[in-house]
Amino acid sequence: MLILNEFGIEASGSILFDHQKADQVFDVTTKIKEKNPNMPIAVGFQMHVNPQFQELNSLIKGLTSQIKRYQNINVPVVITELDIRMDGDKFRNLSKSERLLIQAEYYYHIAKICNEYGVEINLFGASDKNSWLEETTNGGKYAELTDPTVREEDYSPKLSWFELNRAFLESRLKY
Repeated sequence: MLILNEFGIEASGSILFDHQKADQVFDVTTKIKEKNPNMPIAVGFQMHVNPQFQELNSLIKGLTSQIKRYQNINVPVVITELDIRMDGDKFRNLSKSERLLIQAEYYYHIAKICNEYGVEINLFGASDKNSWLEETTNGGKYAELTDPTVREEDYSPKLSWFELNRAFLESRLKY
């Protein structure tokens, strides 16, 4: 399967969202689909979420809109990289527990909407220990607070891990 994988196209509620890029990827996907109707193709959303700049309801609304846009042309969506960073001025004065609660809420609602629309999710990073955002060059001046994955540095599950599982279980119990 060909996956057109890009960042900044996943949700209009995202600080990284680029309307022009989103339209271009959609147009390219449509053209490939028209010229090669039997070619298995999907679009990949790289979701590096930052709640400091992305209000949850707006993010979910934008994500839902983009998923439906591709489903309307029979192209599956895959979340190819999901992490939720918890650094920045908005969060640096919160306790770790408070940051983890906010992060878990984001993971839960993203997973819930993805389950509803049959979107596969791939997590980006096995633990906070080896996350690309834990380095100052990628994570910024509060890199030690990013904690973007669903596992602690010792690989123990965080609340986000359990909230992802809750979203998956809830979707299965409906049937």
